[in-house]
Amino acid sequence: MEISYYDNNGVQLPSPLPNPFTNTETYNQNLTVRVTNSQTGCFNETILTLETSLQPSINQPQNLYACD
Repeated sequence: MEISYYDNNGVQLPSPLPNPFTNTETYNQNLTVRVTNSQTGCFNETILTLETSLQPSINQPQNLYACD
């Protein structure tokens, strides 16, 4: 089986997809995933939705003091 990925314009993307993958569309991006049987040429396609997640903001903790 061969797996290939296409953007909304039908442009083939690298396979496997880069990790991390950077969306070219804001927030959500739909990719077409095609699985092809390399012996018969038969294939099936489905839509893969990638959702952008924001990186968590990390607050600077306050200093901790302790006594012995």
